[in-house]
Amino acid sequence: MRLTKRKYWILGLGAAIAVLLTLGGTGLPQRAIVRWGIAKRLGASRAEVSGVSLLGHPHIDSLRVYGDGGASSDPVLEARNVDLDYTLRFGQYRHLRSLEFESLFLSLDTTGRTGINPSSDAAPPGQLADAAGEPWLRNRWLPRALRIGRLSGRLSTRGPGLSLDGVTVHFAPGWYAPSFRISGDDIRGEWWSAPEGPKRPIQGSVVVEMRNDEYGSIVKPVSIELGELLSAHGSMRLGGERARADFSIRLDDFHMGALDLADAGMTTLPVAFDDLELSNIRLEGNFATFWAAMDRASLNGRVRNLRVGLPESPLYEGDLTVKSENAQGANAGCVLTAKLNKGQEITVLVSGDAGEIQTRTTFAGWTREQAL
Repeated sequence: MRLTKRKYWILGLGAAIAVLLTLGGTGLPQRAIVRWGIAKRLGASRAEVSGVSLLGHPHIDSLRVYGDGGASSDPVLEARNVDLDYTLRFGQYRHLRSLEFESLFLSLDTTGRTGINPSSDAAPPGQLADAAGEPWLRNRWLPRALRIGRLSGRLSTRGPGLSLDGVTVHFAPGWYAPSFRISGDDIRGEWWSAPEGPKRPIQGSVVVEMRNDEYGSIVKPVSIELGELLSAHGSMRLGGERARADFSIRLDDFHMGALDLADAGMTTLPVAFDDLELSNIRLEGNFATFWAAMDRASLNGRVRNLRVGLPESPLYEGDLTVKSENAQGANAGCVLTAKLNKGQEITVLVSGDAGEIQTRTTFAGWTREQAL
């Protein structure tokens, strides 16, 4: 039987469909598309995926993303059982209903040795910070809900660093204000004040939850217990109009372990301490035109073994205690008193309205040599 040109086209189309179905059954096209898309979006050197399904609700069994360090063979992002739920509806809707990770590992390295570098054209339409000043929460590519069953990570800097495992994250950006819950009953890891320094263990728990009501946003509870690294207990609230947002911070206690601020890149002047303790922290006021107007500012604090300056010729070395309390009278401001290692005291009175801050400093217990 002689085949016509039309039959040749039909046979060719059928063969092409059979090839595509065969390849689709192997998962090769899906893996190639996902690998290419993730690597391009994140500016990574390469991505590895397995168990990819793009039909219905997209799913990835395993995902690994490698940075641009070249010499490092460790992934900077590793995820398992990634599920995405999306909608094709546009307008006043988010494109992604939910994004879920059974587990997610992130490695952040600020030393420049390795990492991922998203390119300027990598962001989807509707940048998080667009030129029109649209709030980032309105970005329609943010998922309505982000859930991470087990989050672990490592942060490396030229100074301090840490690794953590066992954190659970639930995040919902909302349309006007976000809400989230970060928790973990058995968080483990380690931290160090310098890359070559000793590694100190971390074992503890975290519960930090932010929700919204008709008066604004409230972060409560704030309960952090991470051993010698960090502990804090209290609550925070933010409300009011955008141009004049009221805030209230209440922390019963706050503790931070040894830290070298110069190594951390926080200051060029060598500053280090063995631990920082604050208690009875009460900060209340509002942000008005980039100035903080404090209605209340009170705290008690102690810095143990504070070191300022080079080790061979320190500008200051010893303990430091601080106390802040509200002054008496309208717009009186607050009084900050610092007691140094040899009993000297410095008292600073801060007063005035937002934008017209005034300070007055007095000294007590100083000898002429100490003052000079």
